[in-house]
Amino acid sequence: MTNSSEDIAATQRAQDFQFGWFIDPLVFGDYPISMRTRVKNRLPRFTGDESALIKRSLDFVEISHYTTYYAQKSSIDIIGELLNDTLADSGAATLS
Repeated sequence: MTNSSEDIAATQRAQDFQFGWFIDPLVFGDYPISMRTRVKNRLPRFTGDESALIKRSLDFVEISHYTTYYAQKSSIDIIGELLNDTLADSGAATLS
């Protein structure tokens, strides 16, 4: 939404929670650090063997980009209290 440091950090978190959640384990062998930090023990941990097995295990990735979203820091936690889900965990509100 803006070039503020809070919105830039929220943008990275939104990307981590929407894209990194799936691609980071396949490329780096683990979930994004922002997810580990925010989700804590609700996010499963890979064993060393599991991480080594999935890391760089893909041959091809296709990304179809249809819509641009703007992100901003979300300080409203009502969703987190009610749903306890990835939308709340990201701490980012995305708008198209």
